[in-house]
Amino acid sequence: MEYEDFKGQLCAELADFYGEDAQVGIRRVEGNNGQGYDGLEIVLGGMGGLAPVINTGKLYEEYHAGTMDMWGCIEAAYQMAEAFECPEGMRQLAEEIKDWDSVREDVYPILLHTGQNRKMLQDMVSMPFMDLSIAYTVSREMPGYGDCRVRISRVLLGGYGISSMELHRQAMENMGKGGYHFQDIAGIIGDLMGIGKEGMHLPGQFPGTEMYVLTNRIKKYGAAGILDKKLVKDFAGGRDFFILPSSVNEVIFVPVSGSVGRDSLDRMVREINEAEVPIEERLSDHAYYYDAQADEIRM
Repeated sequence: MEYEDFKGQLCAELADFYGEDAQVGIRRVEGNNGQGYDGLEIVLGGMGGLAPVINTGKLYEEYHAGTMDMWGCIEAAYQMAEAFECPEGMRQLAEEIKDWDSVREDVYPILLHTGQNRKMLQDMVSMPFMDLSIAYTVSREMPGYGDCRVRISRVLLGGYGISSMELHRQAMENMGKGGYHFQDIAGIIGDLMGIGKEGMHLPGQFPGTEMYVLTNRIKKYGAAGILDKKLVKDFAGGRDFFILPSSVNEVIFVPVSGSVGRDSLDRMVREINEAEVPIEERLSDHAYYYDAQADEIRM
């Protein structure tokens, strides 16, 4: 059975099983860097419109491989829908998301690669930043669940009744609550190994080179910390830095020196992206430059 036929039969069988007590459908869920998927939703009565989004492509892989027949896929979807427990905080966010005054204190910027996210960015509020785009999310931390994040679309912005510039200003103001910070990478690794910074010597292409990680408190979309000009300026202390886009979650600052060139750093970024960073978490494939005298980041 082809994928489109599979989706149609899966929805039809589940709709027949649940009857009028549920709404069954498939919608496209757009992810970073084109890594979206078809999401099966089973919205049960009394759930307030909230439901898990089940990756239909994963079910089809099982079906196509012969490890699960159609009824097995239906049973798996049913079990996931039945097991879904929505945190109370998520219910509250779902109710408040359309009200600007309710969410304005939870708006934060994120950075995405423009070229790799053109389709998704068409529906999102965004602002250009070099070859990247600043987009915006409502982010709340929920006990036992972690970071719950909703992207701010053009439709949501229209409902807020504010301009994109007001949204941007609020997101920048909120960064002070996000716990954006720098940490010496040698100290991070040394702490993980239980030997401290003093006992840590970085291996690899640039032994002895200072490297500092910039991220936020929850280590999600922390690369946006480079938008905090005061934070970066205070950290740099008048020194120029190369900035390595480790992922959308963090960036690495490396002092500019004669021993480290941009070509080497660009190559390292590409190699690490290909070997270590999931596609949906990649930010860019080249280094950026912080000019301390001009107090600006550029390509």
